[in-house]
Amino acid sequence: MKKYIIMLILPVTLIFTIGCEDDEVDKCNDLTTTANEAQEAWTAATDSIATAAACVDVIAAFQAGLDAGCDQFSQDDLDDWEYYCN
Repeated sequence: MKKYIIMLILPVTLIFTIGCEDDEVDKCNDLTTTANEAQEAWTAATDSIATAAACVDVIAAFQAGLDAGCDQFSQDDLDDWEYYCN
């Protein structure tokens, strides 16, 4: 009986796991888009105030990506932006 219960629970668990992975991929894709947009705004900034504001946005976007555990973001990249912006 226990074997049959496990056989019923396993597919349900896999369905939820696969769904969570898709959500994580979507979240990381959204964070990557946000980071790219922030970098584009930084590139387009024409004065020091706009550049400083864009730096804050880029750093926040990279930190969010790191916090979410997305592979597209690294601590080294974040450190580089923090060094450059400060």
